[in-house]
Amino acid sequence: MADVSVAGLRDLVTVKTAQMLHHPAYQQLRKEILLPALPRGLRRLFGLGRRPRVIKEQLRTVYRAGDQDAARDALADFYDVAAAADIPEADRLARTIRWWEDAVLAYHGSDGLSNARTEAINGLLKKIKRVGHGFRNLANYRLRLLLHCGGVAWQHQPAARLRGRAPQIAA
Repeated sequence: MADVSVAGLRDLVTVKTAQMLHHPAYQQLRKEILLPALPRGLRRLFGLGRRPRVIKEQLRTVYRAGDQDAARDALADFYDVAAAADIPEADRLARTIRWWEDAVLAYHGSDGLSNARTEAINGLLKKIKRVGHGFRNLANYRLRLLLHCGGVAWQHQPAARLRGRAPQIAA
């Protein structure tokens, strides 16, 4: 067998999968068997074509914008695309983004900084406290937090010697 790399196999599988998905027999199977088996909401989304992806990509351009003015323009374009799509979920997303518009634009005013890491740690601490069913001893709670978050620097002590002196060989 010829020497085939992992990347070559991955490319071959990708090409073969794409060919299979575009094959007329698969399209017929999808239309007659797979789509009717889906719940109604998912069936409706599959019938929308590329519109949801276009909406998502338009929202991503807001965060890719270089400054606040460009982000504001991209946001206006996003609202237009979401309204033109005539999808209830897109309308809801547009309302949510409009509600948080100041925070979205503040992302560009702060050079992309956010408090996401702080919020993540805070959520982790609350989860640990909840799982512990309430710690009564602050030292135990602190130790549990340090153990879970990886902030403990273990002090390794050298192993104790079993013999106090070196063995002597009798002649």
